[in-house]
Amino acid sequence: MKKVHYSNVPSGATVEFGSNYRPGIYMVEAVGNSKKTTKKLIKQ
Repeated sequence: MKKVHYSNVPSGATVEFGSNYRPGIYMVEAVGNSKKTTKKLIKQ
């Protein structure tokens, strides 16, 4: 898996990204307060 984007944002902030990404499947990993969440996003 290749890292294509990284952001360091404050808690509770809204992040928008991907407008320049090609269609496909992307994995998003969010880490905060010793918790990690991974989500699969599909760009059409």
